[in-house]
Amino acid sequence: MNSFGNIFKILTWGESHGPAMGVVIDGCPSGLPLNQYELTNYLKENDRPIVEIATERSEPNEVELLSGINEGRTLGTPISIVIKNIDFIKKDYSNIATVFRPGHGDYTYYKKYNINNITGGGRASGRECISRLAAGYIAEKIIKSHFNNFSINTEIIELAGIEIKDEWSKKRAINKVLEISKRKDSTGGALKISITGLPPGIGEPVFEGIDSRIAGALMSIGSVKSVEIGRGRDCAKYLGSDFNDDFDIENDEIKFKTNNNGGILAGISTGCNLEITITVKPTPSIGKVKTGLMPDKNLTKISVGGRHDKNITPRIAPIARAMISLVIIDNLMLCGKINKDKLQ
Repeated sequence: MNSFGNIFKILTWGESHGPAMGVVIDGCPSGLPLNQYELTNYLKENDRPIVEIATERSEPNEVELLSGINEGRTLGTPISIVIKNIDFIKKDYSNIATVFRPGHGDYTYYKKYNINNITGGGRASGRECISRLAAGYIAEKIIKSHFNNFSINTEIIELAGIEIKDEWSKKRAINKVLEISKRKDSTGGALKISITGLPPGIGEPVFEGIDSRIAGALMSIGSVKSVEIGRGRDCAKYLGSDFNDDFDIENDEIKFKTNNNGGILAGISTGCNLEITITVKPTPSIGKVKTGLMPDKNLTKISVGGRHDKNITPRIAPIARAMISLVIIDNLMLCGKINKDKLQ
């Protein structure tokens, strides 16, 4: 399933070491100001948020808009975006070309497709997410054109086992990531996401709740291993009398005294901030010797070379923002808050 969405739909394509990545967006209304320069700048700014712990692979991420745009505005027709791959080195994978790497999708892709496209990880590589980043930027721009107070804030709250509370603890965590990387190992982390400015009543009940769609969207990002809405696992420790978010009236407006449910009840937004926490596993590509598997079922010791993130958590943050934007715009279109044909 390489497509996502009901009304605002995207189809991503391309492999990590192929000639290009790309996305086709269907359902973008006409009249949205958009050009390849602003999109390119956004990708450049958000592809590697903390450079010192990111991969040394540095793609220019120059965007080419092939369709759906005329004189700097969207036409309402499908938008096709191409982002060329320039900075990749195939020989980095020559020593593991016939080995399933532990922690990667090599084995599972092989069992499904019977083809071992290991170079760069193919579609299972984090490089695939550059297409989502482009689509998410457009989705968020449309949302903000209708809801001025809408924003998505992503915050790194843990790196390499260190809780991040301020700049000092962040620097300490980054130093620990770098220290562990010198031992040819990697680390994980966690992100806190807060969405403000979403009105109440957004979401489709039962099977298409906005929380279930957001959780699914975030879990589709490689390396994300858990999603918590509101208090998440901590809700198991509460009494119902403490956990329920009591109503309140303030200046004749309906409010909630707490937000333990993370801004969502019965799959529908309450008007409170949407509060989400995600955890990210350690980058699986490491130089430390581990046990891999050959297609003939023989085990072998391997060390993964090449250029990889020392900790991928910071790079997940903008992708999470993009996926949430894609879920929210689809829901806003489903309930008629945003016209799918033209900007109002």
